[in-house]
Amino acid sequence: MNYFYCYDGQMMRKLQDKHIRYITRALTIDKHQKFWLYEITDEFQQALEEIKRTQK
Repeated sequence: MNYFYCYDGQMMRKLQDKHIRYITRALTIDKHQKFWLYEITDEFQQALEEIKRTQK
């Protein structure tokens, strides 16, 4: 299994809009920065491609 760490709240919301749910959210140990962990699936990759296309 491969995982994607998302540190951008806007990207997390865009993925949620595509009905992609994160596995967990956490804080980094050193900087206490929030991130969301996603499993890379076919649906995740399709949603990411759609997001990339709409940002151009």
